[in-house]
Amino acid sequence: MLVNMIFKNAQLISLTMILSIGTLILPGAALACSCAQISAQEHVAGSNFIFKGKIVERRLTEPKDPVFGKGVVYYFQIEKSWKGTKAKRISISVPTTETSLCGVKLPVGWTGVVFAGEDNGKPVTTLCAMLPYHRGQLEDYDKLLPGHR
Repeated sequence: MLVNMIFKNAQLISLTMILSIGTLILPGAALACSCAQISAQEHVAGSNFIFKGKIVERRLTEPKDPVFGKGVVYYFQIEKSWKGTKAKRISISVPTTETSLCGVKLPVGWTGVVFAGEDNGKPVTTLCAMLPYHRGQLEDYDKLLPGHR
């Protein structure tokens, strides 16, 4: 009986050590993106840039942090702008290409409504900035963003 108890404790300790080492070796696996639930009004008010555009170019950037990996800059041809710019083209930076870490991974040619903030005066977006619109009730945006669909 004592031998069984020692064996079970040893198994539990081994499993705990394996999981702990896995978290140290793969820190990105332990990180996740958690986005707050906000209303359409809060979403629009909290965004510095809102536009509908098409991605015409995508460039990877060098990683600033080995955990978060490479970032990406999307170059958009703007079809319609509601907030932040009257330009016909804009570049939007995304800090990471890993969607599990709040990044946004989109192909060249993708067209849609983009919500972005600012970091050091440059437009940036994340998964959390984009999700409320794409997962929300589009009817909630009808009055706030005329012609968004």
